[in-house]
Amino acid sequence: MWQLALANIRQNWFRLLGVWFTLVVAAVLIGTALLMLVSGLIQPKSSTLLTRADAIIAGPSTLRPEGGDFSSVVRLAEQQLVTGETIRAAKAHATVQEIRTLDRTLSTDRGTATVQVTDWPSSVFGDFPAGAGVSVTAPLAKDLGISVGSPIQLSSGGSSTTLRVDSVLGDESSAPWVIVPDHTFTELGAHPTRVTALAISETSVTDFAALDDAIEASQPELRRYSPKEFGTWERREATAGQQILLAIATSFGGFAVLISVFVVGVLLSLSVAARRREFAVCRAIGASPAMLMKLVSVEGLIPGVSAAVVGVWPAFTVSRWALASAVSHGVLPAGTQLANGIVPLAPAVLGTIVLVGCAAVGGSLMSVLGVAFADPAEALREARATSQKPGAWRVATGSVLFLIGACSATLPLFLHTEVGAAGAGSAALLMCLGCAIWLPLGVIPLARVVFRPLRQQRVAWLTEQNLLAAPSRLAGVISPIVMAIGFGVTMLCNQTILSEAKDTQLTETVIAPASVSAAAAGGLSESAIQDLRALPGVSDIVTARSTVLYHALRIIDDADFTTLPAVGVTGPLTAALDVGVSSGSLSEFHGPVIALDESVAAALRLNVGEEAQFYRGDGTPVTLRVVATYSRGLGIGQALIPLDVLHTFDASPNQAILVGDSPDFPGSLVEFARLHPGVVLTTQPASESGASWVNLAGLAAIILFLVIGVANSMILATRTRRSEFSLLQLLGIPRSTIVATLCAEVIFTAFLALILGFLIAALPIGAMSWGFLGQPYPLIPTPVILTGIVAVLGLVTAAVLIPALGILRLPAISVAGVHD
Repeated sequence: MWQLALANIRQNWFRLLGVWFTLVVAAVLIGTALLMLVSGLIQPKSSTLLTRADAIIAGPSTLRPEGGDFSSVVRLAEQQLVTGETIRAAKAHATVQEIRTLDRTLSTDRGTATVQVTDWPSSVFGDFPAGAGVSVTAPLAKDLGISVGSPIQLSSGGSSTTLRVDSVLGDESSAPWVIVPDHTFTELGAHPTRVTALAISETSVTDFAALDDAIEASQPELRRYSPKEFGTWERREATAGQQILLAIATSFGGFAVLISVFVVGVLLSLSVAARRREFAVCRAIGASPAMLMKLVSVEGLIPGVSAAVVGVWPAFTVSRWALASAVSHGVLPAGTQLANGIVPLAPAVLGTIVLVGCAAVGGSLMSVLGVAFADPAEALREARATSQKPGAWRVATGSVLFLIGACSATLPLFLHTEVGAAGAGSAALLMCLGCAIWLPLGVIPLARVVFRPLRQQRVAWLTEQNLLAAPSRLAGVISPIVMAIGFGVTMLCNQTILSEAKDTQLTETVIAPASVSAAAAGGLSESAIQDLRALPGVSDIVTARSTVLYHALRIIDDADFTTLPAVGVTGPLTAALDVGVSSGSLSEFHGPVIALDESVAAALRLNVGEEAQFYRGDGTPVTLRVVATYSRGLGIGQALIPLDVLHTFDASPNQAILVGDSPDFPGSLVEFARLHPGVVLTTQPASESGASWVNLAGLAAIILFLVIGVANSMILATRTRRSEFSLLQLLGIPRSTIVATLCAEVIFTAFLALILGFLIAALPIGAMSWGFLGQPYPLIPTPVILTGIVAVLGLVTAAVLIPALGILRLPAISVAGVHD
């Protein structure tokens, strides 16, 4: 069987070349998604710095809801501080070394990165010399071009310090840390009571059980890390990046895998369908269904596996580039790395080979099942039939998928968050899949409606007969175009609508004349805030910090967390912000209270006056009472809380909104910025663009793959009509008539795909426009429509006419098959 399959592949290699190239591109997409997924799941290695400590007491890095499984675990965004009471309790049972850290922005000539700065003494470090001065870890030295003697700048929102590097520590697996002497650490703004961890020597502990009980009684959320777990704590910034990477990989990977499998299936189905008569002959001379299915499976498996093996290696390069770009755009923190080593990477490589191979085998089997299980006496006659009737199962399956997608498209009407926008994109994909399934049944009546009034003309009649003769082939050609338009336009317009809604709500929310943001890590220093208060015309200041809250909920029988982007604020809130309060009041906004976006409050079933348990960004629980709901959640965040609620971790404000009406603001703010490096002055708020960049980059990769799939499917479908073109010429039909017929088919195919694609996109885009912008008509930019029409017409015309004209140049008698 393998020899026969190889012989068939060698004989048809030119026709399979485009299919194989598409499989390679699919392997690159799927491999990239799986590599990023594995990198997001892999756990950090053991510490390369804390090799002299025997245990670390610190806050948890993950949080699991009660009754939840591993899939419901969330990685915490903040680091819990160790209280003075806990330090005293630990010192009663062991020799304790306090570990303090600061978030700072490190800058060199090669770029910037957010790093952890610490003053760990040599008693905690490994085999590094005492008094090493200013040290950086190896990954920072490599990425930013730092060597011994290089100057570096450490900045926070309001201060900047230039230091000279004395040594490079660790290896490439180390976390991005900067270690400085005690006096330098104090100069950087370290607070003596802000302790992030306790390092313990095992020889000083007489009773670990008593130590654990003392810590449990003081701060029950803290835990004791063993040396094998030090890497989890040491790389907590990179661990937070892993969570973001995991979210990107699952979102992009899910779309990429589904679309890749669909396009590959369509291509292989078209390729195998061209050989139905060959399989029917085999069936008529005694080949069993199992033999035919095995032959086709092997013929699909060989190019699928070979393409996956070739495509998985470029996926490494693409993954590294995507990761580096995400870090440079601020989407991922510094230190987020692609997984290394055979063991962690093997699942991604094997998964790519399995998925691409299965897609190739499944697509090959799709078109041979009817002939394989037909009666041998009827198989040949069925294969020679001019029209292959699509199965009735398509109506039910396609309708169910389309209805699920249509219902999901209405999610933005009720949930005005990024989750609602993501639901609209998934809805478009489901509707495209449903449309592709029942499209073979729909093209027949559509072709009759369009061409019946024109059937007196020879070209129109010929075009109608060609379309009616092979509805499955036409549907296979149209489906990838519909998906490219419907899914691509929806995702592109979603970003436009989401960005416009954020900008509009930001502008409406911030009613103060100006604001100061901390561009550097570490937030605004106390001295910077005091200097702001002293500016002429400033009557008051609202300070704010971005964070997250976690809320446990049950979905059927599964426990899970929902993550709410939140902002902690303090000061005269209503004088600086207008969040569009829809119920309740923000006049007494202090203590354990919370205000929620109205759509989030409805989804969580929380009303004003009710209390609920939330978890801060460091995993500590807090019970908050809902005092208000508001409508501008995209502009300010899904939750508002008083800043003092975040006292369990370093909640230094990273934004100050100035209240006042003085015309002297511009000049005084410029002078303030000159004296306080690391701050950004704004008179109009700006939304973040990092997430939009990720979405657009992933969308561009998927659309590029769809374009390749569309071109190859059109070329393959045209080349399978070689005998048809030659027979028409032998019957005396002029070449110009055949070309005119092909042009009519191109126009019909292109406009049918355009109409279906834009109709599918209209529902989720319309729901997004109404839910986020309050306007009933879909927000589709005119350039998008024109570009889509021109691109589809150009692509379809080139993919059909170029191979067709090449076939028509050959002598007709040499092209026609013997059976014809």
